Amino acid sequence: MDRHTEFQDRLARSHDAVVCVADYLSRRGRSVTISGLSIAPTVSESSHYVDSGDLFLHKRVEVKQVQRPFSCVEDYPYEDILVCSVASFDRARDKPYLYFVVDVTMTHALVIVVDQTRQSWTTRSIKDSRRGTSQLTYTCPKSLAQFITIKE
Repeated sequence: MDRHTEFQDRLARSHDAVVCVADYLSRRGRSVTISGLSIAPTVSESSHYVDSGDLFLHKRVEVKQVQRPFSCVEDYPYEDILVCSVASFDRARDKPYLYFVVDVTMTHALVIVVDQTRQSWTTRSIKDSRRGTSQLTYTCPKSLAQFITIKE
């Protein structure tokens, strides 16, 4: 058996281990995507079959919308960004990676990268006018958010 055939066999067998790990993670509530397995038919074609990873764990992203337009950080209508209720965030097993706060026209957004901003969050009691109740909510200074244009 030549070296390339041995490589093809090892790669095909290793896929069973990838599926095993994906199943393990999935049974523990993780969303997993297994990369497609494609094996170069010849050594000369191997540069077209570069591995991009065995599997990927999905990261949680939360999307919120404010009912006002804004086109930059400076004209965002509030001093701080309401991130999430403290109870909801604290009980989440998989914490969000990002929060998108989209303006009413859905052309612009502020992006909060949780790992980069979490240390600067504060809490504030926010009244829910629809329910007539208040809840403790995490806020993030708008200066820490990244502004993006979603649509021109």
